[in-house]
Amino acid sequence: AKVGDKYVAVDAKVILDDNVTDPESRPYLDLEGDIAVLASGGGASLINLDALILAGGKPANYVEYSGNPPASVVEELTVRALSKPELKGCWTVGGTANFTDIYETMLGFVQGLRKTSPKPLYPIVVRRDGPRQKEAFDMLKQVDSVLGSNTKPLVLGVLSSLIANTVIPKNQDVIADT
Repeated sequence: AKVGDKYVAVDAKVILDDNVTDPESRPYLDLEGDIAVLASGGGASLINLDALILAGGKPANYVEYSGNPPASVVEELTVRALSKPELKGCWTVGGTANFTDIYETMLGFVQGLRKTSPKPLYPIVVRRDGPRQKEAFDMLKQVDSVLGSNTKPLVLGVLSSLIANTVIPKNQDVIADT
């Protein structure tokens, strides 16, 4: 804004929390299961793990990436979660975000998929909602070209129940219920 004959910054984005920018400071637990979990929303992420277990799923890990992290953080967490051998699925889950840029976090997820080797041949379920969701879902619809296989993520938004999507379907086409 112009104040007199000078310009003054009136808006800025400043990250003061190392947990937002440093993937190593994120809580990450290796578990005994076979479904990789990338969760957003502290308490909700634990509820989602409970729902997954109640549905008969077995989480391979616990990691939580809320707080509007940059794509690079989600990328590194994705690579770490998907590097576990013998996975049978991946669940990227979170509720409706207020300030987390869904496109930014899903960009990190896709970049992590690009770096993952071998490429996942198992089902991937993404349940996210919030700012820039439409752009994120449009990008996720193209993820099969990243994977170089017939694996496509099942993309779910605000109209899907967090608990109902714990059952990872087989050979599901991409859908978006936005």
